[in-house]
Amino acid sequence: MMSKAKGPTKAEKKRFDAFRDIGCVCCRQDGRKSEYVANHLLDGGRRIGHGATIPECPWHADGIPPDGMSVKACIIAFGPSRKTDKAGFHARYGTDSELLAYTNTLLAQCGITGDQG
Repeated sequence: MMSKAKGPTKAEKKRFDAFRDIGCVCCRQDGRKSEYVANHLLDGGRRIGHGATIPECPWHADGIPPDGMSVKACIIAFGPSRKTDKAGFHARYGTDSELLAYTNTLLAQCGITGDQG
């Protein structure tokens, strides 16, 4: 089944490319640089759009531990993940709106505006 979602525009692709320089915004708050995935934020269970994306590592976005680590070890080492402890995640890293604003601030420092849609 094909997705009804539109692909990203050139500006949105530029946004995603800039995520390489930012890394996971949660790890960044904890003073670490890590890999990332572009995590689309939701409103009522639906994607808001490509402009409402934040870079998060697989652990913080989906609760996927790095190879060889247990979930318990990841919680100790990296803090809560969105999937394993949503309330703890937002208490530590901020609301989705705050994380998006933080991402857009970091993008602006890279010369990318937050409203790439």
